[in-house]
Amino acid sequence: MAFDYLIDALPKRVPPPEAVDALVAFATQDEAIDLADATWGWYLFDQAEAGFRRALDHPEPDRRDYALSMLSYVLADRHGYASALRFASEEAHERSLRLGPEHPDTLKATMLVAWHTHHSGDTRAATVLSERILTIARRVCGDPSLPVLKIRRDLACFREGLDPASAAEDFRRLAADYAEFAGPAYRWTLNCRAGHAEALEKSGNSEMAREVLRRLLNDPDILAESQLRQGIQARQADRLARAGDFTTAIALWRDLLSEAEQAHGLSRGQCLYLRSELASCTGRGGDPAEAVRLLQEVVDERTRINTEWDSDAIRFRRRLATWTGMAGRPADALCQLRELVGISSRVRGVADPITLNCRSRAAHWTAVTGDIPDAIEQFESVLTDCELTMGPAHELTAECRERLDHWRTVVH
Repeated sequence: MAFDYLIDALPKRVPPPEAVDALVAFATQDEAIDLADATWGWYLFDQAEAGFRRALDHPEPDRRDYALSMLSYVLADRHGYASALRFASEEAHERSLRLGPEHPDTLKATMLVAWHTHHSGDTRAATVLSERILTIARRVCGDPSLPVLKIRRDLACFREGLDPASAAEDFRRLAADYAEFAGPAYRWTLNCRAGHAEALEKSGNSEMAREVLRRLLNDPDILAESQLRQGIQARQADRLARAGDFTTAIALWRDLLSEAEQAHGLSRGQCLYLRSELASCTGRGGDPAEAVRLLQEVVDERTRINTEWDSDAIRFRRRLATWTGMAGRPADALCQLRELVGISSRVRGVADPITLNCRSRAAHWTAVTGDIPDAIEQFESVLTDCELTMGPAHELTAECRERLDHWRTVVH
């Protein structure tokens, strides 16, 4: 009864951490996963981590692997991608020794290594590893099979950052193969159709992407999958903002936020994310002061839940600092970003992508406040770390190089 009551209450209220601690101890493994999912959404990381660890030896392989994957992402949120990569690598090595290097459970853990390699910035290495695992999986699991389809889907996600046109074709074929294997309404069939649209947009084929999105948002199967539909609408809002239609984009972000608030309340992680997106879109639409006000509310609410410096806490404050500068207070923006660089470096490491982003922003506002020579030195340092960590073609690397070139031109 206590477990059912707490789960029913979780969508809109932050649960008492001590109550969750008590329940995890005697929850079934399925209940522990449900608790971990819910408490992670409230930024209760100790409780989420304990719940997922409780289910690491779940008798069902899919549930066991879900717990392993989610635990690794909790670690990534709390301690950085390098921490999650070490954890996944250790698990893959342990499974290889215990089960053999080609056992399906070992292959799944190795794909988790690929994902955290990708998140750490080395997408090419993640792609090479995944292609090797795909070859083994086709021999061990058969083709088509759900494990092989999943690895192909992961590969398409990795390729999207390297060659979005090829990724779009990968997602198109995957959607057809999933539909044939598991049906047109299967969630991963629908997910790959959405991935097809996103990759088309990134490849520059905006007209076809819009048509695919239009069909998706009129598909009853998509409309029945609220989480997937909301993700598609969020991408649509971002696309509208990039095209300069801020009025429509802001209205769509508000609709998404209203729906999320009705389901989860104002403070849950999903709602804070949507509130931060609405704030940034408001700023891009010409009202940076309002963006600062909205982001300050997000930061205050995140801090009220707990003061841990997870990835969201750093991102929200970085956005607040950026829009503080855009609202005419560059010195305040620089002060906030320097503090964030120190915090993120300590928690996540100096070469973590989130830290690198903060360092790049700090360098920019150093230049804006007048110390261009120091800013150039900072950009050179960040660019070196970006190239080593993420490669020369990564989006953040390219952005850093472009800003460095700009400020060098200003000096000379």
